[in-house]
Amino acid sequence: MTTQSEQLTAQLTAQLTEQLTEQQNFMPANRVMLALIALLGGFVFTACEDTVAPDDIPYVERMVVYGVITAGKPADSIRFSRTLPLNTLYQPADGELTDVVAAIESGGKSYPLRHIGRGFYNAEGLIPEAGERYTLRGTWKGLAIHASTSIPLPPALDSVVMVEGENSQMDIATLEIWAYVRPQKGAAYSITYDLTDTVNDIPYHTLHDYVYDLWNWRDTTTSGQVVAKTFDSFLTFGSRNIFAGTVTLLAWDEPYYDYFRTYYFGDSDDLFGGGQRTVNWNIEGDGIGLFIGRSETEVEWRK
Repeated sequence: MTTQSEQLTAQLTAQLTEQLTEQQNFMPANRVMLALIALLGGFVFTACEDTVAPDDIPYVERMVVYGVITAGKPADSIRFSRTLPLNTLYQPADGELTDVVAAIESGGKSYPLRHIGRGFYNAEGLIPEAGERYTLRGTWKGLAIHASTSIPLPPALDSVVMVEGENSQMDIATLEIWAYVRPQKGAAYSITYDLTDTVNDIPYHTLHDYVYDLWNWRDTTTSGQVVAKTFDSFLTFGSRNIFAGTVTLLAWDEPYYDYFRTYYFGDSDDLFGGGQRTVNWNIEGDGIGLFIGRSETEVEWRK
């Protein structure tokens, strides 16, 4: 790569990372930023020997939206930001949108969004319900976006188990969490956890929105179950019986699965040296991003 191309890549990555990773509940943020880069302006680096200057890429201002609404919880973390020119010194506050006019609609009712700070908005009075459909509409300085999502029913769990791997000579066990769920059509499933090794006092925790992997309802086995897995390795000198805490299974509206698979299983692992990657977002109009419904089932894990 030329030095100029490297500088451009670094600048855009930093800019978009700052815009969206400030959200506490933003799921796999480090990876999502690269997907956003591919979408902005429709550009892509296809060869390392090409020289691309910031002025050669037309700046197209777009709204960037991220919002997850969860059944039974306030809709208080819808975030709006915007794309910024590449040849400007990026400051996080420059990307935040504080004057978006927006609302979430459902069942003939409209819930206006109110800015609560740093680009985050709260849908006043809205407590989303499982099984319902919600539409987000927003405008800002002539730009308009919209997206719709349904909230799946809470995951129906048959069991949650820890699966042990091979033990080493030092008696260190590798463990993963597997959840056996009876899936709902149109949903995808992931696992989070907040566990403690009670013997060695070691915490194992994932951010609630961090998705290690995702299983679609179409992944149903012959037994009528979807087996969701963490693919984490717990290293412990004891066994799976020494853990205490909670394991949460999340059910996502299916468009999130489309996003997850198109990003993580794109044509090339090197975004800037391979072919173009198309990520399936569900924000339509003058913006990019996600507006996704989900529900959850929490299981208490006892030693």
